[in-house]
Amino acid sequence: EGDETVFVEILSLTNAIEEGGVQEETLTIIEDETAPVVSLGLSPANINENGGQAILTASMNNSVPVDVEVQLAFLGQASPLDYSLSAPSIIIPAGSNSGSINLNASNDNLYEGDESLTIEIDNIINGTENGVQQGSLTIIDDDTQPSVSITGQTFTDLSENAGTSDISFSLNTVSGLNTIIYLGFGGSSSPTD
Repeated sequence: EGDETVFVEILSLTNAIEEGGVQEETLTIIEDETAPVVSLGLSPANINENGGQAILTASMNNSVPVDVEVQLAFLGQASPLDYSLSAPSIIIPAGSNSGSINLNASNDNLYEGDESLTIEIDNIINGTENGVQQGSLTIIDDDTQPSVSITGQTFTDLSENAGTSDISFSLNTVSGLNTIIYLGFGGSSSPTD
């Protein structure tokens, strides 16, 4: 609960008058219990991009008579476009020892590879964090890697003195990752030719 304040004042009198106008006293009830300690859990640790769901749970060592709000931070390769949350923070209702929200993977048609996400406690209202609490999640990509093909080439006999040739490559689908193409050369010429 934290410290609580009580105000005491005279509302009315019988057979007497209030001296010096309105009189009021303030009393502070000092909390003698420590704030609850909050831990963070995540299950499962791997979810599919197409329909996957993880449950984030905040648990306390004891219940308190007020709501506890656990605000989270999200770090890693996965962006907010890759998932959605059922609520912006976890609320542990008064009198309860835990609360949960869902993290749902967002399906797209973009190859990105598996993406990692670290979820950690950013701030707690009406509680304290049990050390550093975090969980790791992997969103498993369901899109196939794009394939590369040579699409345009203008091979002609090259002049040994300043000849050029253009080679073009294309992917069969858009990729969310940079594609690097390593080329190999062979034949009777050498790199100094």
